[in-house]
Amino acid sequence: MTFQIMKKQPITERALKRPSKYEPLIDMEIGDCVRLENKKEANAAYMFLYRNNFGGLTRQQKDGSYFLWRIF
Repeated sequence: MTFQIMKKQPITERALKRPSKYEPLIDMEIGDCVRLENKKEANAAYMFLYRNNFGGLTRQQKDGSYFLWRIF
């Protein structure tokens, strides 16, 4: 395999920041909560908050879904 190296190619804005489906969680206020379908989604949303310097708390519900609260 060979690669073609290109010089001075501008970086697209999308390449700099890959959008996340959890981006709307940034707008949550302290005490707000969202319902997530499964543990995998809950963990991903929790980590998104954590990486953006927000605190989160998850709890499993009786129906198997999860709630994620923003706590700080």
